Amino acid sequence: MSLLSLKSVSAGYNGRPVIDNLSFSVEAGEIVGVIGPNGSGKSTLIKAMTCFLPLMKGEISFKERSVSQMPLSELARQLAVVNQHSSTELQLSVAAYVLLGRMPYRDRWHMWESTEDVKIADHAMQQAGVMQLKNRIFSELSGGERQSVVIARALAQQPEILVLDEPTTHLDIAHQVNLLDLLRRLNKEQGLTIITVLHDLNLAAEYCDRLILLNKGNLFVEGRPEEVLSYETIEAVYETLVVVGKNPVTGKPVIFMVPEESRLATGVMQE
Repeated sequence: MSLLSLKSVSAGYNGRPVIDNLSFSVEAGEIVGVIGPNGSGKSTLIKAMTCFLPLMKGEISFKERSVSQMPLSELARQLAVVNQHSSTELQLSVAAYVLLGRMPYRDRWHMWESTEDVKIADHAMQQAGVMQLKNRIFSELSGGERQSVVIARALAQQPEILVLDEPTTHLDIAHQVNLLDLLRRLNKEQGLTIITVLHDLNLAAEYCDRLILLNKGNLFVEGRPEEVLSYETIEAVYETLVVVGKNPVTGKPVIFMVPEESRLATGVMQE
């Protein structure tokens, strides 16, 4: 039984589908990367998967149960979302911000955090490596610190699936690697299933077990990084020349860009 499955899913805006007839599944314990050019539907897919965007057709199921039939609080206990942009103006302490992740477990009779909530939030901060930031104000954090704290809040939901929309955007290379190393540790040590949108194909190749490549709202191909990231596939979807090599340390695919000047100098041009 798949943990999450999409069957013939279409979704979009103002009656126009941005993703169309998508079908794939995610197994427990996987790190799945969603890749594709700008405008291919990656963020729309994430919104549809997390019920922020109604489906035009098709069905999304969690453990064979339609997510559209699940109360949002129940869904939030199973699936946590780290969006592309987090507010930089919040005047909350990091501890208070992470405690917001416990909201799906409260009801109208218990609106304040319990001792157990505080314990779980502290554990989430330890998992995300941000306990030392506990008393800092969220708005005063750096981009890398803020992203790790947002992940801590998601972990406080105690989800089975963590969904991230371009979590490495605006981070330098060191923070990108630190963040993705954190996600891999959570995956390996906690069994957390992770679905993440990534723009950087080399990061996707290095950290993901499987890739979903979208093109113009459709599923172009899916599979292991070495199956998806061939030069033929990348050139067909991204419409640019590349050379695909292999990381000498990990053996994962590495994509090298070929600038126009080099193409002209070597006589290598796109057909």
